[in-house]
Amino acid sequence: MTKHSEYLNKKKDAVLKDGSLTKELFDFYMEIFLAQEDFISKSGELSEYAEFFKNGVFPVLAVEDLVLSDKTKSLLSDLLIKLTGIISSVNQGMDFSHLKENFKDNADVLLSGLLKQDYDFLEKKGKDSRLALDEFIFVIHNVFRPFMAALKNISQAGPEREEWMESTCPFCGYLPDMSKIVESKENQRHLHCAVCENDWEFPRLVCPVCGCNEQDKHGFFEYEDNNIYRVYYCDECRHYIKNVRIPKLKEESGFDLTVEDIITSFLDAAMIDKGYKRI
Repeated sequence: MTKHSEYLNKKKDAVLKDGSLTKELFDFYMEIFLAQEDFISKSGELSEYAEFFKNGVFPVLAVEDLVLSDKTKSLLSDLLIKLTGIISSVNQGMDFSHLKENFKDNADVLLSGLLKQDYDFLEKKGKDSRLALDEFIFVIHNVFRPFMAALKNISQAGPEREEWMESTCPFCGYLPDMSKIVESKENQRHLHCAVCENDWEFPRLVCPVCGCNEQDKHGFFEYEDNNIYRVYYCDECRHYIKNVRIPKLKEESGFDLTVEDIITSFLDAAMIDKGYKRI
C-alpha cells in the first residue's frame, strides 16, 4: 500500500493555501492514513491469502470463498477502534459501540458485502449499528482498504488489455474512485480501484457506469486553476468520474490517486450541484 500520509504531507502547503482542505480535514485524513499504515506494518506478508486467488480468471480474488484469519480480524478490529476514535473526535454524536462489539463476528460478511456492492445488506448492518448507509460504508471502507491493498500487492496476476475492459476492478471486483490519463502511454486511460487501489486500462471514450460510447452524450469539465484535473461526465446516465492527467515528463508513481480523490472534493461538489452522481 502506498504511504498516503507522505503524499498528503507533500501536498499540505498547496491544499491549505487553496482551500482544498481545511486544517481540520487535513489532520483528520492524516490520522486515518497513519492508522492504516500501522495496520500494514503489523499485518505481515498475508501470503496465506494467495489460496483465494483464481488462476486465469478475473476478478482474481474469490470473494465468495475468502475467509479472514483470527489474526487479521484482530488487527482489523484494532484499526476499527482507532478509526472510529478519529471520527468521533470530529463528530461526537456518532455511536460506534455496536459496530465495535460485533465487528469480529461480522468481518467476513462485511468485507464480502462491500466488495459485492450489496447495499441492501450494508444498509441493514448500518441500521443495526445505528449508522446511516454512507457513514457505515465510510467506516468499513477505510477499515478494509489497507488489507485489500496489501492483498493486491501480493498478487502478480493482471489481465491483458483484451482480457478485461470492464469498469470494475479485475482484482477484487469493486468500483473505481478516479481515473488517470497517462500521456507517456499514448494517452491511455486507467481506472483506479477505490478499495484495493489497483489500476487497469479502460477505453477513453466509454462511460464506466453505463457503457455509453456516444460521444455527443459525453463531456468534461476542466479545473482552470490546475489543468491536470478534469471531470468526465455522461448525460446518458448522469454520472461522472474525476480524472488526473499525468504529463509525459511525469512518472505515474508520482501521483497518489487515493489522496488526489480527497483533495479534489471541490470537483465533486461542483458536479453534484450540476445534478450528476458520482460513480
